[in-house]
Formats: sequence, C-alpha cells, structure tokens
Amino acid sequence: MFEDLKLKKKVVGTKQTLKSLKLNNVEKVYLAKDASVNVVQPIEILANQMKVPVIYVPTKKELGEFSGIEISSAAVAILK
Repeated sequence: MFEDLKLKKKVVGTKQTLKSLKLNNVEKVYLAKDASVNVVQPIEILANQMKVPVIYVPTKKELGEFSGIEISSAAVAILK
C-alpha cells in the first residue's frame, strides 16, 4: 500500500510538502494521524482544494519508516 513512499520521488516534512503543493508539483500526500492538527491542517486543506489525494498513516514514526528515513515525519508528498 505504501510502496510509492520508497520508490517515487518525494519531499518529506510539513514545510516542504506545503511548498510543493503551492507549486502544484504534488501527486499524492501522506499525513500522520498522530501529528498535531495545527501542523497538518494547512496541508490537508490545500490538498483538498487542489484535489490531491490525502492518505493517512497511523503514526509519524510509521510514516518516516515507510518513507525510508530514520526520523518520524508528519507529512510526505509524492511529487509529479
């Protein structure tokens, strides 16, 4: 289910995800369910406005692991 997190080009982190969304360069967004609402809500709102699919992962730690990084992450964007 999360294969594209390791295989496709991506950006990791809330700032980079939001920036890439604003540049209309995002195919899909992954958000951690345990992330602070005020951190991920701007990404969720913009992704919905731009009709970019949002997939939820249970924890920040899992999202980091699925992305192939050694730290937890609240947001990851798969780039076009």
